[in-house]
Amino acid sequence: MEIGRKSLFLEVLKKYPREVKEVLRSYGLPCLECKGLPQETLEHIAVSNGLDVEGFIKDLKARIKGIDG
Repeated sequence: MEIGRKSLFLEVLKKYPREVKEVLRSYGLPCLECKGLPQETLEHIAVSNGLDVEGFIKDLKARIKGIDG
């Protein structure tokens, strides 16, 4: 699965639940409780929470890298 700015958060969460939750916790984000979750992109989540988009995505990819090789 390619992960980027336009990736849907819910799709990434379904494929990598533990890793996504770990990254969210590291940023102090309660995204699992957000009502708009199904249609939000990774970019939207980062921007709406004042995060650097590329840094947030880089952290997700780094956490997931060990799984996908």
